[in-house]
Amino acid sequence: MISRHLLPILLLLSSPIMADSFFSWPFSGNKSTPAEQADEQPEAQQETTIADPVPEQSERIGQPAPNWTPTPAPLSYDSLWDRMRDNFAIPNLDSALVREWEQYYAARPEQLYRISERGKRYMYHVVDELEKRSMPLDLALLPMIESAYNPRAYSPAHASGIWQFIPSTGKNYGLEQTWWYDGRRDVLAATEAALDYLNYLYGLFGDWHLALASYNWGEGAVSRALAKNRAKGLPEDYSNIGLPNETLNYVPKLLAVRNLIANPEAWGIRLPDIPNRPYFSVVTAPHHMDTQVAAKLAGMSVDEFVNLNPAFTKPIIAYKPSRRLLLPADKADAFSENLSSFDGPLLSWEQYTTTPGERYLKIAARFGTSLAKLREVNNIGNSKVAHGEILMVPRSSGDPQQPPPAPEFTNPSAAMPAYARLEKVEPSSTRQHVVRKGDTVFNISRRYDLSVTELVSMNRLKSHTLRLGQPLTVARLEPVRNTVQDNQSRQTAKAQQRSIRYTAKRGDTLYSIARKFNVDIDDVKTANPRQKKTSIKAGDVLQIMQ
Repeated sequence: MISRHLLPILLLLSSPIMADSFFSWPFSGNKSTPAEQADEQPEAQQETTIADPVPEQSERIGQPAPNWTPTPAPLSYDSLWDRMRDNFAIPNLDSALVREWEQYYAARPEQLYRISERGKRYMYHVVDELEKRSMPLDLALLPMIESAYNPRAYSPAHASGIWQFIPSTGKNYGLEQTWWYDGRRDVLAATEAALDYLNYLYGLFGDWHLALASYNWGEGAVSRALAKNRAKGLPEDYSNIGLPNETLNYVPKLLAVRNLIANPEAWGIRLPDIPNRPYFSVVTAPHHMDTQVAAKLAGMSVDEFVNLNPAFTKPIIAYKPSRRLLLPADKADAFSENLSSFDGPLLSWEQYTTTPGERYLKIAARFGTSLAKLREVNNIGNSKVAHGEILMVPRSSGDPQQPPPAPEFTNPSAAMPAYARLEKVEPSSTRQHVVRKGDTVFNISRRYDLSVTELVSMNRLKSHTLRLGQPLTVARLEPVRNTVQDNQSRQTAKAQQRSIRYTAKRGDTLYSIARKFNVDIDDVKTANPRQKKTSIKAGDVLQIMQ
């Protein structure tokens, strides 16, 4: 059967306006289509008569068994699509929106094909990781919605990677972000973090529709919506709670894509072949080296190398033991062999600290490169003069075989959010948590109102790997507070916030803006007391406190 998540993404790539609703997920809220994929954004939805869906299409996807587990022996499949279809398990919705999105995407099959073609580099890995956790394989289609499986996707809300983490959420999930490297774009690390979060949401709600709504809107917002229905005696499920327009369409888009992928022949859709075998192998680079050199040693193009290793944001592979390289499965051995016998320079770039007011044209000439290349490597933009920043420039001297140490510069935009700061508690107010099946560092930290960093630090953990029965020290849910210290902490937190002026765009809501900047909607309302309504108009200027 076909996954409902995959189809929305394919449509997204070819439509410029639909991108906003496609690239939205729980960490980043509304996403606009990445600049790198502007030519593949979905078109605005036309006002067309929606034809009747393919007969009995909605009946092809049944309810999963209460204790659903993936079909065994995944290697028995030749096609990854077949392996996924046999393990689609998220229930369908009897919804007119699902049928409308099915028709919308079925009318644009080229989008689905392009997204699937790009996603085949990473999809086997995502499927494998889902099966290890006994999670529905429908979720392997989610990056189609979030990023169209573009590893370099980047939104105005600063969300990045195939799973579209914003900086603060990425850091909260342990995704390293430095001047050289962005773990949100690391396919391995970001997939692990995203599946941790999805697993947590399903454990919280026990329902995949609500989990996906939370993935887009936030679990706090969904919990409040459920509580409102409970107080009114109304049904507490996805179809009956009040949802903002973006989330109202989010799950139907996923389901529509999944339904088309489940039975492409019935919809007249052709999908690229994706073999049921790993696309890439994982290797380590024991030295700093140029991206161009690494690609050459692997016998592949630089573009393909970067597509598999987008976490390295400069033209240098900045070595650390925890960082891994992904190479096509048939090129990993050649890379290791060529590296061991390579006697040329591994590094041809170095860092240069500019002087405020120094002209980029003169810097380029000084290091024997073009201004265009300097701009491209350093993402300078159209500015003509430097401001004291660090640039990557062609190496001018020194032994190229001995690369300089790569200092790590923390990304200021990845600062820990205010809610993640540790409150001081009395010694008697701490307690222990015993690790159970399904526990992760992230969901334990959220359960006890801690950040991942705090939980790791409190227990002196050397990694995020936990063992069953392991005791962990956690802070109690209601810590003993000192009123004076509390006031001081609030003043400090307020002073550390930064204010952003945001001009509302067409289709924006207070909910979507709150998710875009990873803040609570109540904080948006507090910062904008004149903006009482949840429906705003294009051009409204809002203050966002982060």
